[in-house]
Amino acid sequence: MGYDTIGLSFPLTPERMEQINQKLIKKSAVDNATAEQLYEFFVGDLEGSFDNRISLRYRGDELCIEASVAKIKNGHNCFDTPQDWLASVELLVGVVHAEFGYIADVTQWNVRRIDYALMHNLGAKGVSEYLASLSLADFSRRKCHSYGDGVYYPSRAYTLKLYCKHTEYKKNSFKKLENRFPELAHEAYIKSSGKLRTEVEIRRQKLKYDFGHYPKVAEITNEYVKGVFNMVVRKLVKGGDINTMREVERVLRNKRAVYSTWCVLSTLGETYAKKVIPRTTLYTHKRYLKEHGITWLGSNVSIKERIVPADFMPLEGDLRLVI
Repeated sequence: MGYDTIGLSFPLTPERMEQINQKLIKKSAVDNATAEQLYEFFVGDLEGSFDNRISLRYRGDELCIEASVAKIKNGHNCFDTPQDWLASVELLVGVVHAEFGYIADVTQWNVRRIDYALMHNLGAKGVSEYLASLSLADFSRRKCHSYGDGVYYPSRAYTLKLYCKHTEYKKNSFKKLENRFPELAHEAYIKSSGKLRTEVEIRRQKLKYDFGHYPKVAEITNEYVKGVFNMVVRKLVKGGDINTMREVERVLRNKRAVYSTWCVLSTLGETYAKKVIPRTTLYTHKRYLKEHGITWLGSNVSIKERIVPADFMPLEGDLRLVI
């Protein structure tokens, strides 16, 4: 996987704004061979990652553009998404320049938002099992919100989403794409089956904090984006790879109090653990668990037969990653 929604901005003169406004009354691209609409410009915010429109709006003297570069490239974001930062930006800005005329060099646009995502093949039941296990997680004092077959953790700096891609695609994009490109729609339908999508939205506040100012496209690198993605996901997936009763009992054979804390975390979650375990004791035990590669997320304490592999991590190095 790779880049999805990208938001950019660039200051314009009033005269240039008026020129764009005159063209923006009705603007869309149509495939002359099929008479199908490829993309559409509109004024406003995107409805979600499933929205295939290109948003244009003004904030003060800045023109803000936002769109899914995966949707521009493929018509969907289920597979074959853009992997390179600069190439992704060139794709988005290139469409805007083609329709409204040259505005500015690609590298000089200001960055407002970056969505980066990975998908892992866990199977339909595995995705459901893993998402259910996230109800036990405590993500840096952020409240977990549920939506459909997924969860998300919003904040002013970034938002983390994990969800069943197949369900999301079927609900929001399948019919729309099927009406235009039925073969492609069904290919995406099949390839999204059994996939867990992990998505991090890097917001403007996070970019300003990291760079000391609102960065330009030229300042962003693939390494930076992947680094933020890994940092955010690891805040949720604490600890290590050890999470089964047999393995944990072996490692903690002489640490019965720590083992008891792990059982509470595994079955009832961190929120409950904070209510029944003294604060100092809880954080001491959690630190010990992390230092010894033990996680309580996705344990088999209450699952008779585990579907998701014990070593699964929703990161780039995992064997279940979908390219």
